[in-house]
Amino acid sequence: MKTNFNKISGNNGFFDFEEKLNFFDYFNINSTDLKDAFSVLRKYENNMLTLKRMMESQITTRLNFYINNSFNKIENKFVENKTNEEKKLSKALVVSVIFLAARLVSQEYITLTTSSEYAYEYENSSNKSFNFENYKKSLKSYYETLTAWAMYFMDSNIENLSILSRMDEYIKKNVYSMERYKDIILYLWLYTHVKNSCDLTKYKNDASELKAFFPKITENVLAPLNYEYIFDQQEYQEEAEIRKKIVSDLKIWKIKEYDNVIKNLIIKYYKTLNFSETLVFNDYFNLIDIIKDMFLKKNFYSLDDITSNLLNPNSAAVPRIYSSEEVELTVKNLEFDKNAIDFNYKAIEQYYNLIYKKPLLSFLNKNQSKILVAYPEFIWMANHMQKKYNLFDSNISKKICAMLKEEYFLTLNQQLKKIERRFRNLKVFNPNDLSIFKATDDKTQNKIEVNSIVYDPSLNKLFVVLVNFYPPENIDWLNEKRTIDTLSENSNYVANLFSEPLNFVLKELKKIKKQLKKLELKFSDEKEVTVEGILFVNDILNAVPKVDVNGVNVYVSSISTMEHFTNSYIYKK
Repeated sequence: MKTNFNKISGNNGFFDFEEKLNFFDYFNINSTDLKDAFSVLRKYENNMLTLKRMMESQITTRLNFYINNSFNKIENKFVENKTNEEKKLSKALVVSVIFLAARLVSQEYITLTTSSEYAYEYENSSNKSFNFENYKKSLKSYYETLTAWAMYFMDSNIENLSILSRMDEYIKKNVYSMERYKDIILYLWLYTHVKNSCDLTKYKNDASELKAFFPKITENVLAPLNYEYIFDQQEYQEEAEIRKKIVSDLKIWKIKEYDNVIKNLIIKYYKTLNFSETLVFNDYFNLIDIIKDMFLKKNFYSLDDITSNLLNPNSAAVPRIYSSEEVELTVKNLEFDKNAIDFNYKAIEQYYNLIYKKPLLSFLNKNQSKILVAYPEFIWMANHMQKKYNLFDSNISKKICAMLKEEYFLTLNQQLKKIERRFRNLKVFNPNDLSIFKATDDKTQNKIEVNSIVYDPSLNKLFVVLVNFYPPENIDWLNEKRTIDTLSENSNYVANLFSEPLNFVLKELKKIKKQLKKLELKFSDEKEVTVEGILFVNDILNAVPKVDVNGVNVYVSSISTMEHFTNSYIYKK
């Protein structure tokens, strides 16, 4: 198996993840600590913004304590620092502690991402809430908070350079005792979920005129927030139960192969899309991976060192020869230089946007030469998440979605044809086979965008089918965001896509039926055909998947639930 980091756990008192997975043990956070944390969460369940402000204040207060005090091993307690130099060193040390916590958490995430879930056992493994995906998601969210705050607190000075570049050496010498800093590390875990609750609630409130609802606190340390409650209104409990049942059924019938088609298409696009004039994205990702391997050997390099290593034609680690410009461009793209004006005076929220974009920490040494400090697991996380979430210029993400939409046009009809042959209750037609959907030669009529036409004889319904792709976003509550964007009462998402196609089909229905009959379609009752719409998207939304567009029903389904949706849901509902 490829080495992605130098394993910390299992050494010098750190808990070994190969025995049992429980990242709280690294920091000696025990069940009593977690019970206290949940008591706070429950107390402020409907007032998380106040708690968020309190947590930010408390985190800063604890940081200031660790700046102004150092741990004295002889006296076995923290004692006051007297000089500015001592305070600078103490601050650098506590920043390195937070970075070390992020390293431990990220190493577990990488292990789970690159290994089989069956290879590991869990604390409380009998509890179904402690599942593999919940654990990974919890690790990722916590890693982001730890890293963002460490970057926020870090000073770009000699003290931070000295300690951060020698972290592995200090680990081997048993310098770190995470238990001494347990309080601030626990506060940061708490802040992870408080921030998510606040962000989602604000987004929902901005998009809705209904009474504000907040995520509910659950007794699950891996997933303390139940987001789906934001879609429920107390006076409509029956509707809430219907929604939950529909969403649950769709998730049960999800077919992963449909999602895999989309993933494979994106992998293909990275082979041709340009990151720069001379680098396609695949080359860029490979270059990041090579840089990661360099940092397995040590935690710091000068830019010249990195460039000379990568330009060495005899290096077996380099699959192709990169130019110095390509190397420097890639490094610059990954570099976090807090001395630069771009990173001055930013609020903590803004550092969350830098976590996966800027894993190389930039410093100037005593000779004013640039030194880059990094940890291989951080670089791996950056590479992995940039691929997964398209963390580049927004135009790239939009282009990928447009390419998916264009290419999936053919794939969608092929999959619907398979469903037609298998269940024999649908008739599927490619709009390209109907002349009415083609633009005229003189271009006086634009082509109407329709991905498929489906007729269900048992319902006597003609479905106008479209496909659209949500861009990937690194948001813990992404499914909820997409649900709000698509199906909230003030959303025009579906209407914007369907208004023109539906108006056209209703206006030209007589001609469309005539052309369909030429393709040997037999209507159950030609005069009473009902027109409806289906929008296939790349997620299972957390709502009743039906929207009224100018008096016409439009259903919203995940591509991955296409079979269940076309053969069960529409009939039941």
